[in-house]
Amino acid sequence: MSWRGIAGALGFLLAVFLVGTLGFHWIEGASLLDSAYMTVITLATVGFREAFPLSSAGMVFTMLLILV
Repeated sequence: MSWRGIAGALGFLLAVFLVGTLGFHWIEGASLLDSAYMTVITLATVGFREAFPLSSAGMVFTMLLILV
């Protein structure tokens, strides 16, 4: 794999992280830290615990984030 491919993959991961964090912040009104935490545990498939209760829209967003 080339450095360009690695940079592209890392850029994509960063973009997904930012969209996830801002999505949880916007949809659920959670703090940026709680939103980042939810994004990391979702993307890492750890699923430790939810930082805040999810609305129906938050559940749908989480499912879409997992599929991405």
